[in-house]
Amino acid sequence: MKYIRKIFESDDFTKEVILEYLESCFVDYIDQGYKFVYYDGTDTGFCSSYTMEINLGEPKGEFNKIAEIGRKITEISEDFEDSMRKVNIEYPNFTYYYNIDQNGNQDLIVYIEISIRK
Repeated sequence: MKYIRKIFESDDFTKEVILEYLESCFVDYIDQGYKFVYYDGTDTGFCSSYTMEINLGEPKGEFNKIAEIGRKITEISEDFEDSMRKVNIEYPNFTYYYNIDQNGNQDLIVYIEISIRK
């Protein structure tokens, strides 16, 4: 929490500094090759945000594969909720959106979006 406090107290509140902080919070996913993508919403009237997509694969086939995907969804959502709950205690201006959907290839995708308002 000291690191995030430093971000908000400094004049160096840039998208790069925020991205570095988010990557440190989600280091397990970053190490697996996932990344946050920055979307600048200032010109559109929306909040700027950082998104991450985690592909869980196609939810069909053997029961073990389906059960494994279910466990991954539970693990990802618990990790994400725990991290964001800690952040929101001190900084309620961090908002987040978490969704699971299928893409055109029928793969299940976990969508994570974090918006930060200064």
